[in-house]
Amino acid sequence: MTQELSGSPNRVAFGHITVGETKTAGLTLINKSARKLKISGISSSDSKFELSKLDLPKTLAAGEKLELSVTFGPTAKGWVSAHVAVHSDAANQILDVAVEGTGEAAAKPELTIAPDTLKFGNVAVGTTETLTLDLSAKGGNVTITSLSSSSSQFEVLGDSLPLTIDAGKASSINVRFKPQNDGAKAAKLSFVSDAEQSPASERLTGTGTAPYVDLSWIASTSEVSGYNVYRSTSAKGTYTKLNSTLDVDTSYADKTVAEGMTYYYKTTAVSSSGKESPYSGDVEVEIP
Repeated sequence: MTQELSGSPNRVAFGHITVGETKTAGLTLINKSARKLKISGISSSDSKFELSKLDLPKTLAAGEKLELSVTFGPTAKGWVSAHVAVHSDAANQILDVAVEGTGEAAAKPELTIAPDTLKFGNVAVGTTETLTLDLSAKGGNVTITSLSSSSSQFEVLGDSLPLTIDAGKASSINVRFKPQNDGAKAAKLSFVSDAEQSPASERLTGTGTAPYVDLSWIASTSEVSGYNVYRSTSAKGTYTKLNSTLDVDTSYADKTVAEGMTYYYKTTAVSSSGKESPYSGDVEVEIP
């Protein structure tokens, strides 16, 4: 059968289109006959491929062309095909033009957390330290729906969820470290969101330091074997020796103190013969 009416191209391929977006391609109808042709109708077999509006019927003179457009708007992931049917009084009464395209899932936005690790350093047991984390969104808005810490010694302060960060913008949250005992601590802060890498995590580190008293004194002008360190909880109370062996240095770290207490310290010098000197003057120390 002679094809008096033809389409160019004879197949419209849209390629990959993100779900929720659209792409438009042109389609040209050509009257290849030596007579007039009347186009009575044009339709798409799938609503995902939408045709431009035409005032039909439309008469094409011999050799005349008619420009129209097809818009592809995928609603789900995957390959889709359909047909555009052009009805006319041409010898080929129905011109069939294949259309196809592939829907792709929209790329998810990214959540950036800075710094890579939140380092609190040394924090005395019973006190707190607060640092700030910076959050930013790239490629779209990010909504954080859940935020949790793997340790009760690290906690997020004052942020209500959900928290939405606009694309290209930044937000900040405060994190508090409250060590319950001495030693190195580590935890993970987890962010559940609609971002690509959800859940994202942030490493938290800090060291709890127990309170202690660092004592030092001036060396004796006499020749001595070492020193003893005494402590009391009252200026006029009984003093107890802290060191089990002579302290040959002129310093001593008392790591057996408790929070909220006040202590009094005295030292003595011990000669090579074992004779111990009288107490030195006392030093008062308050532990926060």
